[in-house]
Amino acid sequence: MKKYILSFLIVLSLLGGFSFTYADNVGDKRSFYVESKYEANSQNQVSASLVKAPALLYFYADDTWWNNLTDSQKQTLNSVMDKMGTEFNNNIYPKLTSTFGHEATPGVNKDSRITILLTPMGKGYEGYIRNVDSYEKTMNPFSNERLMIYMNTDILSSDYAVPILAHEFMHLITENQKELKYGTPEETWLNEARSEYAVSYLGYNDVPNSYLDNRIASFANNSSVSLTNWKENSANYGLVNMFASYLVDQYGINVLVDSLHVPETGIASINEALNNEGSSDNFNTVFKNWSVAVYLNDCSFGAKYCYKDKNLVDMHVVPLSNFLPYSGTSTLYLSQILSNYSAQWQRFAGGKGDVQLSFKNGYTNIFSVPYVIKNNSGAATVGELKLDSNGEAVLKISNMGQDISSVAIIPVVMSSNAITNSTFYYSLSAAVSSGTSGTSNANINLPFAIDKPLNQMNREELLSVLLKLIIYLVSQGKLKF
Repeated sequence: MKKYILSFLIVLSLLGGFSFTYADNVGDKRSFYVESKYEANSQNQVSASLVKAPALLYFYADDTWWNNLTDSQKQTLNSVMDKMGTEFNNNIYPKLTSTFGHEATPGVNKDSRITILLTPMGKGYEGYIRNVDSYEKTMNPFSNERLMIYMNTDILSSDYAVPILAHEFMHLITENQKELKYGTPEETWLNEARSEYAVSYLGYNDVPNSYLDNRIASFANNSSVSLTNWKENSANYGLVNMFASYLVDQYGINVLVDSLHVPETGIASINEALNNEGSSDNFNTVFKNWSVAVYLNDCSFGAKYCYKDKNLVDMHVVPLSNFLPYSGTSTLYLSQILSNYSAQWQRFAGGKGDVQLSFKNGYTNIFSVPYVIKNNSGAATVGELKLDSNGEAVLKISNMGQDISSVAIIPVVMSSNAITNSTFYYSLSAAVSSGTSGTSNANINLPFAIDKPLNQMNREELLSVLLKLIIYLVSQGKLKF
């Protein structure tokens, strides 16, 4: 009887009516293809052994790295892998798949478990996936033929092992729901934005020194990089994280979900998702409003100018600061270059009297230029420069330094037709006219006479006046050393 059953199963298998699934076992050794540009030793293959197999996952470890660890180190890392396995099973997998959809399960090897290869990587790299692993070797000989995530061994000793696992798993979902379903790979910036937001969605940023805190710092260090021109550096990750968080705050998680389930990619998919959600806004409107929100971040000035995520309510972009003289007449000139879908924040403070801010660029319908005027009471006015056909505009400010404490000009470049690496030039000038030249001593009452107004003195003359004032105060007992 057993002979007939076995023959029946073989026939079914040959006819395609039955398939066998083979599970890996702890201790198995395999050779995996890897991306040499990420690997610490620039190799393109790694020999690894299966060291742990919790539900839904296989943890393979680079043999050279693992065999050089002490028993104590292995014990510690086993605890980390246990935590990763538990979080993946109880939180990451069920929540992300129920919201965004599934990965391409089972893999080419007919195994639904996801392989995680722990391998030493170069500095700054955390993890990656390889789309080729979703294909048979007959289509791509460098495929590992399985659902697979590659993680830097350094991550295991950080606080970010679980968040990075969530980030990379979201990439597997995106690959299946976009590339394998529609045959159109997602644009890198949006692919990364979804994976960055997945960490917040799962609640892993509600702790001190979180994954998000690290991204905020990266954004603050270089906030004017392009959103869409991906360079794979920390500033790019910081920016897409800040933008994705704002997008969800304003329009809900379904904007990211819907954009994943349409054939369009990148900006076009976000526009499609916004339309599906009944919003009249388009991507450019969102990006422009975001550029103001990261500067103000205060809901009292309008719901579109703030974050609602409790972990981002205190986040503010660091503007480029320009200080104007407090007396006399002067003009400050500056010029900058921006990439497509990027912004800069030029803040002007100081000055006394009237200030004329002039903006110029040599392009048509490329720049939008919001501005924020703050007064001494803390109130703010948000507006936008109306550029003429030459790309020029003027903003006149009265009582600068008295009623007005600062003005921020926010040039934003947005062009659907620009070449990816295009750069765009603009210039700004701030002309100050205080009306005080030669008529006063800048409202300072000195206890002695001086030959000419302070605002007409050079550096040496001002130092002489300061020294004379110090001697006077000491002699009157009003200043002691």
